[in-house]
Amino acid sequence: MTRALIVVEERLGRRSAPSWAPLGVALASVANRPLIAHVMQSVREAGAEGVVVVADHSSAAELRRALAREEEGLADVDWVELDAPVGPVAGILAAAGVLAGERFLLHRPDGLLMRDRDALRRALADCDGDATMFFRPRRAVDPVALHPVPIASRSIADRAGDVVMLDGLFALGPAIFDALGQLDPGADGAGALLEAIQRLDKAPAGVGAEVLESWWQYSGDSHDLLEANRQILDGLEPVSLEGRWPDCRLEGRVHADPTAQIRGAFIRGPVVIGAGARIVDAYVGPYTSIGREVVVENAEVESSMLLAGSSVCHVGVRIEASILGCGAAVARDFRLPRAMRLLVGEGARLTLS
Repeated sequence: MTRALIVVEERLGRRSAPSWAPLGVALASVANRPLIAHVMQSVREAGAEGVVVVADHSSAAELRRALAREEEGLADVDWVELDAPVGPVAGILAAAGVLAGERFLLHRPDGLLMRDRDALRRALADCDGDATMFFRPRRAVDPVALHPVPIASRSIADRAGDVVMLDGLFALGPAIFDALGQLDPGADGAGALLEAIQRLDKAPAGVGAEVLESWWQYSGDSHDLLEANRQILDGLEPVSLEGRWPDCRLEGRVHADPTAQIRGAFIRGPVVIGAGARIVDAYVGPYTSIGREVVVENAEVESSMLLAGSSVCHVGVRIEASILGCGAAVARDFRLPRAMRLLVGEGARLTLS
């Protein structure tokens, strides 16, 4: 049996979380699903036969609540709950009793392989090596010194200048537990984990490497989630909605919940529309996620995420590349005298044109 291990290193619901993801990025809604749900789907499609989550008690409760609404449910998820969040080393050791003797995939809760999961399948199926490291192609915007290859991995050495190591994504065999046991007491974090993997690289089985071409990871910018939303919606399969909303024009891949109310709208996919949403006399452009009970009336939105309960009504300009948090409202006020009347939360960003 091979499973994925997800270590939640930060307490969800922390005060420093952005307003559009108040419970933390792992639970941020992307394409109308929590990011952690996309992560779990991805590792299952890569061959993981189950998921083990290590988190503090309150974060585990939030994750359970969010995942209970997902189609996959929680049947193949094992939980290791701790009093406080921990780093990757302590997280792996905490899961030792659950993962005993298994090869497993350590996976970040805020990163996602969008497609071409063959590399993950190979790494999980590799019974000869003690570990597999993952890399992505170097980008022009990457600092020169960003994550240099830390070990002389034989299968990646010839590409060392062209790739960047991915933190928090490793396929690990049972030997990792002995290697972690040789670290200084209390050692944790990415550096300590790499030290243990360096020990494995000196063993006969060695450490393998794979390059992932379509890896996405949150880096602290809200536009990262818009990019994840775009890539996920790009993977939507075509569905037939013919005759469901006869007075509307639907183009491309549009996935809409049957309870959505759509009248006089032009919707151009890929778009996903949640339960109870209401779209009236509106345009919804490509790469837009409309959450449950969202209202879009006499307005235009494109390449945006409108989270549950938010609304855009009677706005005179198209809204693009935007995130509306749960319950947020954007509307035109027709009262005189005409003026802008704003209620903007801490850390919010408003751009006018």
